[in-house]
Amino acid sequence: MALHPSGPQRPLPQLLAFDLAATALSLDAEPDVRLLLIGSTEAMAEDILARCEWPITILTDSAATYQAVQAAADRVGGGRVTVTRVSGSRSEPAGALRSGRALWVAPDRSNWRTGAAIIDQYLGSGGRLAVISNGPLSVLRALLRRAEPGVSPGRMDPREIADALGYQTLASWRLYGLPSLAWAVLRLTADRLSRPDMADRFEAAFRLSLPGNDTRRLWSTGIWVGQRPDRE
Repeated sequence: MALHPSGPQRPLPQLLAFDLAATALSLDAEPDVRLLLIGSTEAMAEDILARCEWPITILTDSAATYQAVQAAADRVGGGRVTVTRVSGSRSEPAGALRSGRALWVAPDRSNWRTGAAIIDQYLGSGGRLAVISNGPLSVLRALLRRAEPGVSPGRMDPREIADALGYQTLASWRLYGLPSLAWAVLRLTADRLSRPDMADRFEAAFRLSLPGNDTRRLWSTGIWVGQRPDRE
């Protein structure tokens, strides 16, 4: 899975989250592996398409989302993308993705069981799943950067998905904790005071503070990567 820069309009925590997820999914992957993507927006599809050279199956849950994601796939997918609408806990792709890869972006409490059932159905033994989700600080981050589109709402700890599926945890990160929030406020304050020298320093400190381990209680973006156990 190759990493390529996404558009500048994406928030930095979101870019870092997709970079971490893409890198973790690419480890030990077979050359002909296929990626199953469960995401709900055109921007999410573009973010992973910019980082992945594998064939991809994208699952959507509405006609409007299907059309937008299909447009993104036609524009930047290079003919390697299949977009499918989900109906209940079933979808069109046939057969399990043995030792495949799956990425689930912004699982929502209202429909996470459907997504979990689809992933468990199509991801074979040894397959790897990455989950990207918003955390408690995502609302405050959105207020600070109102012009920046972020990962869609659906604040659910990725570890809840891990516990529900019973997958083995391979890696976990929580980005943008309280230190990041503090540096972001200082950066915006420096901008308002027309102090570019201080703004640059605060921006550097903000970027250094973004990565965090799984022990943070307050965070904006969470990433969890796990592996499906052998149940056969």
